Amino acid sequence: MGILEIIKSHIQTNIKDAGDIYFNFQPDVKGDCIILWQYDGIQTDIGIRPQIQIAVKNKNMQTAETLINEIYDIIYPVGQCEKSITISEEVMKIVPRQSPFYLERDDNNRHIYVFNIDCIMKRSISNGSI
Repeated sequence: MGILEIIKSHIQTNIKDAGDIYFNFQPDVKGDCIILWQYDGIQTDIGIRPQIQIAVKNKNMQTAETLINEIYDIIYPVGQCEKSITISEEVMKIVPRQSPFYLERDDNNRHIYVFNIDCIMKRSISNGSI
């Protein structure tokens, strides 16, 4: 399972009514949604380190802010600065690059909140990839 699928599953398991979640594209829908963007990762001695942006789009600003903060809290709980929660066997650690912040309104008048994370993934023993 890839990192975006892992994060999607973690969100859906821990947040009731999280809504539609899309990967790596802006869906041509006017409804509320979550988008997970994966950027090129860095190969390290201990694994691959993909960079992910998590975006929440919602017509209601407070709902968007609440949902992005809930997602942030399940991925990076308060007090976990030096530890990592286990969301999958493949993910060793998730490190936020910043706290959630307001980005803008999109063309469909939805408020967008985002935050970015680095993930450290375990390498497969068989071929060195995830």
